This record gives sequence, C-alpha cells and structure tokens, in this order.
Amino acid sequence: MGDEAHTLQEFLTQTKGSTYLLGAFFLIMVTAFFLADFFVRILMAKRAQRRRDAERQKALEFDLNLDVSEDTPSLKRVQIDDPRAQILAVDDESIVLDSFRKILVMAGYSVDTVESGQEALNLIQKNGDNYDFLFTDLKMPTMNGVDVVKGAHHLNPNIDIIVITGQASIQSAVECMRYGTIDYVEKPFTSEELEEAVATWCIRRKERTAPSA
Repeated sequence: MGDEAHTLQEFLTQTKGSTYLLGAFFLIMVTAFFLADFFVRILMAKRAQRRRDAERQKALEFDLNLDVSEDTPSLKRVQIDDPRAQILAVDDESIVLDSFRKILVMAGYSVDTVESGQEALNLIQKNGDNYDFLFTDLKMPTMNGVDVVKGAHHLNPNIDIIVITGQASIQSAVECMRYGTIDYVEKPFTSEELEEAVATWCIRRKERTAPSA
C-alpha cells in the first residue's frame, strides 16, 4: 500500500511539473506572438508613412502650377489624396508661401497659395466651399489682410481664417478676430509650431461642424 501511495505521489508530482512546463511554454508562445504582431504593425506603419511622404514630396515637385487662370496668375496648387484639410494661403512673400506648402503638404494637407488678396477672394468666390482654412498676411500691397478677412468672411462664413503676422502687428491680428478670424500665427514659425497649430484648429473645426446627436 505504501509503494502504491509513493508511486501515485511521484505521478502527481511529474504531472504537476509537466503542467507548469506546458503553461510556461504556452505563455512564452503567446508573448512571442504579440511581440511579433506589434513589431510587424510598427514596420507596416513606417512603410506606409514613407510611402505617403514620397507621394507628398512628388506632389510638391510636380503639381505646383496647376489651374493658373488670368485672375489668379500666382496660384500654386498642391493636391494630395485624402487630405486632412483644404487650405488657402495668401502672402506677398513667396518664401513664406513656399514654407507653407512644404510644411503643410508633408503634414497631410492640400494647399493653394496666392500672392495677393484679390486672388484669394477670387478663389473663395469661385470655390469657397472647397476650403476649410484661409491663412492671410496682414501687410500686403493693394489689398491688406484686414480687407481679405472681411471679404472672405462675407463670401464664405464657414471658412476658418487665420492671420499671419509679425511681432509688430500682433495687436492688429487680435483686432481681426472681430471680423471673423479664429486665431493668428506669428512669423517666423517653425514647422513643428505650424503643424501643431493647424492640427489643433482641425480638431476644433471638426468638433464645431460635427452633426449634433
């Protein structure tokens, strides 16, 4: 009887040990599976981002002078697939507009730029519903930014207007909020500052325009 009990005890001990080993092996396999899935997802996301960046860079290089008409001779347009928003920017400094296009297109936005307030208003009058945001400089010849803000808000009250301003004209930018602007961006700006600001404005716009439950 004693031998049988001893044999049973050894069997139970071995069985218990095997169960622990199987459990540990199963846990290791599950962990390895989730780790592999995690790294595969990261790799796929990086590849997808590189592909999007390449497509946006190609758009910057080849799509700059599309749809130029007599009333918008300085129009430069960069359209990408599935943009986060449609943006129109006006500034009489081409270097500022070049920065806007490069930064915002690579961040996932479609961008039109023009060098005069009249051209901006012409585009809004013709295609106002296509634009989510208008960026306008304050100090421009012929038509200043305040007149652009007033005209754009009159033509399309739904477009979100942001003023581009230097340190000396911040007070004027704040005053423009009476005419429909939602904020201002101070130049010079870094790519990170501009991207973060536009992303924030996009979130606010979506919250504001989302259909109520």
